[in-house]
Amino acid sequence: MSEPFRIGLTRDLRAADGSTNYGDLGLGMIEAEPGMEWAFLDAEAPELTPKLIAGFDALVVLYPRVSLAAVESSERLKVIARMGVGYDSVPVRRCTELGIPVTLTPDAVRRPVATSALALLLGLTHQLFLQD
Repeated sequence: MSEPFRIGLTRDLRAADGSTNYGDLGLGMIEAEPGMEWAFLDAEAPELTPKLIAGFDALVVLYPRVSLAAVESSERLKVIARMGVGYDSVPVRRCTELGIPVTLTPDAVRRPVATSALALLLGLTHQLFLQD
């Protein structure tokens, strides 16, 4: 019997109660599929290291950087799914050279950053907290 296809999720996707911070990520579909399993990575870290990603075939990453060393040392890694937008936290060129696709999920960011920044500025300049 072959090893299951293992998907690792970064800890910043996990809520205090063990659920995910961003609603249903479809993890139930993974659990229902024979030969597939998922788990949160063992530690919350600003950068994913070879030790953290060892044994995973796929990564679902929100904020942590994926280190070049992690990508180069992994014998199993087949795909990196970056939640949100931007590839700046993943060594895309090296992933491409190694044949590891890198995806992103622009719909994961439900509100544009500019809208959030503008709301914050308006709230602060009009002393919204004091007036509440």
